[in-house]
Amino acid sequence: MAWHLLWLTSAARPPEAAGADVLTAEQWQVLYRQTHPLTAVPERPPTLAEAIGWAARWGGFLARRRDGPPGVKTLWRGWRRLDDLWAGYRLAKQC
Repeated sequence: MAWHLLWLTSAARPPEAAGADVLTAEQWQVLYRQTHPLTAVPERPPTLAEAIGWAARWGGFLARRRDGPPGVKTLWRGWRRLDDLWAGYRLAKQC
């Protein structure tokens, strides 16, 4: 998990990196739905930087204008929450 998070923080540096390269369709849709509860899920996946920013906010990242990119610790906290939500989504789909 640690190397994956470290890789994510460096892979998101180019703003055009695709989030679909890292997240499954279900994962980014759960992430989008939880982050934007009042809007419909778009057809195109978010960029990797957007997805990491959303997950890192769940981990405590404030995303202020002059803040740098999220660190590994806040990303880990948010990614753990995403994993929990995704597991709940998969369980609900089975019922």
